[in-house]
Amino acid sequence: MAADTPLWTPRQERSDAAPLTAFMKAAEAKAALTFSGYAELHRWSIDNREAFWSLVWDFSGLPATRASGTPTGALKRTW
Repeated sequence: MAADTPLWTPRQERSDAAPLTAFMKAAEAKAALTFSGYAELHRWSIDNREAFWSLVWDFSGLPATRASGTPTGALKRTW
């Protein structure tokens, strides 16, 4: 078996109903982009940390008061 061959692939219906798929669609709407898959969503999350974490907060529906400032305010890119 080739190294890049998945061991298992979900049915399309299952993939369509996955929470990650719903999150990706929300990220596409927020960013006005279309992601071809997880790798592009991941790249967007790295390049747009504040937008990503803001979306995580909103999407997850955390029952808490949102602190002022950005969710990534303490993070600094070091590379």
